[in-house]
Amino acid sequence: MTLTNDDLLAVSRLLDTKLHPLEVRTKKIELLIENEILPRIQNIEYSAIRFAE
Repeated sequence: MTLTNDDLLAVSRLLDTKLHPLEVRTKKIELLIENEILPRIQNIEYSAIRFAE
């Protein structure tokens, strides 16, 4: 079976459609980690260092 350029383009578009929501979710998770979780971890780390001194 040989795939034509049109077949490959259709597969590419299908994959783009399926992967786009995952890309959006990944970006939201990255932002959550950067803006919410990382500052909390840094605060805990700072407090632990101060407590240890």
